[in-house]
Amino acid sequence: MKSVFAVVILSLFAIFGCKKNELMPDIDHSSKYQPLDVGYTWTYQMDSISFYGNGSQNPDTIQYLVKRTISNSFIDNAGLQSYKLNSYVMFDTLQGWVFQRSYIESSTTSEIKRTVTDITKVVISFPLAIEKEWDANLYNALEAVECYFETIHTPKTVGVTDYDSTATVMCKDKIFQTKRVFTKETYAANTGLILQEVENLENIDPENPKDIRGHKYTLTLISFEK
Repeated sequence: MKSVFAVVILSLFAIFGCKKNELMPDIDHSSKYQPLDVGYTWTYQMDSISFYGNGSQNPDTIQYLVKRTISNSFIDNAGLQSYKLNSYVMFDTLQGWVFQRSYIESSTTSEIKRTVTDITKVVISFPLAIEKEWDANLYNALEAVECYFETIHTPKTVGVTDYDSTATVMCKDKIFQTKRVFTKETYAANTGLILQEVENLENIDPENPKDIRGHKYTLTLISFEK
């Protein structure tokens, strides 16, 4: 399904341009990879595909916009500096932005925690190091999910923007020959989350691609405003 936002998306890409985010070497810049302050706003393009495992039914594709804005900050019950983010979606330019949900992000010197519907996950562990591993579900009752850095402090191009310093986190839930459940997030210094890739697929068979069931999506940053 073609997006009705082609003009809007292209305009946002053009405005965002090729912003740099270079960091000085030999300094711990870990906290800069997810800047948090009231008023910060990220706008993303969502590309989602749903698979039905039915040879007679083609996958459904949809494209829309997602906006996340930090509405306020507060000290939580654990004494941590926390931020409330409101998430909005736009499926139709005539309808405009529609509120989706709120969630919380908290930052410490050792980690970034994200709480959605009362489930808290560790999305980044500090300091950044290739050999580091952690459990995303450390603060909830769900099964352990292994996370690690695929890359740190590396340049990356996302959309039309070149970033000088990025870090990519891979969280593997279930990775088997016929099943993939994972979340991969890339953060840019002084910008935050620039790319999120999520897969929850089963019945994966290269010879029978129409047997795949589940969904996957990619969230790509197109603008960041302070």
